[in-house]
Amino acid sequence: MATTVGAILTQVRRKILDEDGGDFEDSELIQLYNNANKKIVSLRPQAYTRIEPVPLAPGNKQQIPSDGLATINLTRNMGDDGLTPGRAVRMTDSATMTTMVPTYATDTAQPEVEDWWPVMGYPEQFYVYPPNDGTGYVEVEMSKAPQQTLYDVGGNWQSELSPFNDNYLDAQINGMLYMAYDDDTDIPGNTPRSALYFARFMQSLGIGGPQQ
Repeated sequence: MATTVGAILTQVRRKILDEDGGDFEDSELIQLYNNANKKIVSLRPQAYTRIEPVPLAPGNKQQIPSDGLATINLTRNMGDDGLTPGRAVRMTDSATMTTMVPTYATDTAQPEVEDWWPVMGYPEQFYVYPPNDGTGYVEVEMSKAPQQTLYDVGGNWQSELSPFNDNYLDAQINGMLYMAYDDDTDIPGNTPRSALYFARFMQSLGIGGPQQ
């Protein structure tokens, strides 16, 4: 279940005591909402994922499409057209492949892959084995940036649903709050408020210590 954008902004306004919109216009809060969503996905790629067939390049090293942020999983081969389900793909790691198949980079290229593993530090990249001959597709679960909510004077944005389920509602609200207070650090007390809500934001994502 997902909450509407309008309901999220209402909750944020109540917390910052700005229910009349005197401090933040709706368009400003929508921008904070979009920024908080992007931050959530950058820290928790699993929050917003899509499953798509991806063409493989020749060799072992691969990359998801440019609109993807991180590789989450490879599920199965998808033939030479991206439409034909094939054998499942197993996840492994670089250390295992180097130990068990030290020739993985020079083995004969095949149209289907059996294993995949991530590239540390480069979430948009991954390796496959055996090396592909450049004709195969695999079904990839990847994280993507959520579509941005656009402000309109008619208020159509209010009924738009959040891209996340309600498990991330606290993170969205706390993210918007830390960003809102960070925008107005010239007001006394806002810097510690921003730090407090940043800590709560991180904790609501399972990162960091207990909430203060």
